[in-house]
Amino acid sequence: LGLGGGVAAVTLPEDLTAIGSATDPVTGLPLKVRTRVTGHALCLVPPGDFTMGSDSGDVDEKPVHVVSKSAFYLGKYPVTNIQYEQSTSQPHTRGAYAAQDQHPVTNVSWNDASAYVLWVGTQENKPDLYAMPSEAAWEKAAQGGLNAPTYPWGNTLNSTTNLYSSAS
Repeated sequence: LGLGGGVAAVTLPEDLTAIGSATDPVTGLPLKVRTRVTGHALCLVPPGDFTMGSDSGDVDEKPVHVVSKSAFYLGKYPVTNIQYEQSTSQPHTRGAYAAQDQHPVTNVSWNDASAYVLWVGTQENKPDLYAMPSEAAWEKAAQGGLNAPTYPWGNTLNSTTNLYSSAS
């Protein structure tokens, strides 16, 4: 789950508190903020163009194209079981590998995640500011400023430097 709020202005929304003094040189917005009521830490994804898609991927990823995004904030950490469970009276089955309170929430649908984001916005008294991140927002954030990498760390898989191992 991510917590994203669209920020097109160069002023900090009143329900966010800056963490530290670092700011984005283009927008002047704080790089890190915290929601005042629910305490979610958010990171600024700066505005700008990025390359999205893949010419060698699935049909729905083609063609490679340039997308322009305004600045937005995205959750710094995954939403935890305990955070999610505060938002609902419905029973929630925690995943076998994510059963502790502070583990990332699992076993939720897109609708469940959307309801959580709406709940956060309501708690913060700004239900229109918070939204599920779009596919473009996720891809821009994952690229981390790199120009159209295949993976968030670059264009190659390497079992020595990346977090995976091949089956033996």
